[in-house]
Amino acid sequence: SVKELADTILAYLAERNLHPKRYVWKAKGEEILRKIQRAREALAPSPVAP
Repeated sequence: SVKELADTILAYLAERNLHPKRYVWKAKGEEILRKIQRAREALAPSPVAP
C-alpha cells in the first residue's frame, strides 16, 4: 500500500540520517561541462526539412 511504502521510505531515511556520510564530488569541472554540452547537442531540436 502507499502508506506502507511511505513508512518504509521514512524508516530508511531516519536510519540513514543516524549515520550520515559526506558527499565527495569526484567529477572534474571539465568533465561536467563536456557532458552538459553533449546533452544539449543530443536534445537540440533537429532542423525541419521543407
